[in-house]
Amino acid sequence: MLKGKGDRNERVLKSVYRAAGWDLLDDRYLQVMGLLCAMPMTMANGLSKDLERMKRMRTLLTTTAANLAPLQGEYLGGSVPHLLLIGRRGQPFFWSPFENIAGNHNVAVFGKSGSGKSVALQELCGSLCGAGAKVVVIDDGRSFEHSAKLQGGAFVEFTMSSGFCLNPFSMIDQPQAAENEDYLLDCMAMLKAIINQMARHINVLDDTERGLIDGAVNQVWTSMAVAVQSTSLSRRSMPPEMGSPPTLGSRCDPSRPPALTAAFSRARCPLS
Repeated sequence: MLKGKGDRNERVLKSVYRAAGWDLLDDRYLQVMGLLCAMPMTMANGLSKDLERMKRMRTLLTTTAANLAPLQGEYLGGSVPHLLLIGRRGQPFFWSPFENIAGNHNVAVFGKSGSGKSVALQELCGSLCGAGAKVVVIDDGRSFEHSAKLQGGAFVEFTMSSGFCLNPFSMIDQPQAAENEDYLLDCMAMLKAIINQMARHINVLDDTERGLIDGAVNQVWTSMAVAVQSTSLSRRSMPPEMGSPPTLGSRCDPSRPPALTAAFSRARCPLS
């Protein structure tokens, strides 16, 4: 902001927000409030109540507060040595997405092109492999191709020439499915969800269509088990719906011969 033009720029900013339905209010004492809050033993005598009334107060876990506000030193990291990083002041520390013992190990990495996102993730995956973990990466852009090959991993391509097959029926462990009903129930739910997506790419299935797919999957599994292919769900298995000329089976034609993508589901799945 240019010197001497603060009030003018403030009015312009307020007009922009007002056009979007927001009203901005001046708050010219943030620095004083921040200084008072940072000083020791100043939250008594009503200051904490004033901050709460002004919506300046919120509660955090002690660990979260320590991670967000390292006032006395750099972040010291965790105890799981999966990735070694260096802080802004040269302090080395360990970081791992699996530090949270309560679960929820989701991590989002963002940055501009060339900032090192893929390099950091490859370093993390390499550390996990060194610790004995099995790492599976869904790569859109081939960033992990050379890293996977250098570490002796398998780089699987979804191409016709690679002979890759993703038949969901062959992913099921038939002996375990015969002994464990809960496992079989989960597998059937997975299969029906995949066939639902094949039959309805955009719109949502109605109850009748969902019932037809349910019966068709059960029928082919009972008769063929793991030898089932996605192409086995024929128009005969899924008859026409009432009042609708196209059948569910015809909607699966892009996944059956002579369609080009039918080869992806005509053999056993090589993934385990």
